[in-house]
Amino acid sequence: MKNSSDITLTLMGDDFDSYRVTAQTKRGESFVAAHLPGNTPDMTSEQMRAMRDRAHKCGLAVLVE
Repeated sequence: MKNSSDITLTLMGDDFDSYRVTAQTKRGESFVAAHLPGNTPDMTSEQMRAMRDRAHKCGLAVLVE
């Protein structure tokens, strides 16, 4: 996937209240490792908004799809 985001939050097709996190850059990988240790689980929309807000405060570019 080619985009300018550090992390991507992807809406899961079969559950419209669930998102998956994907790191796109080394900076994004560091952020995900710090905030979602281990495997990146599916998140609810409320958890996704909190993750997006934290990433923006850290200066990361976030793509929501």
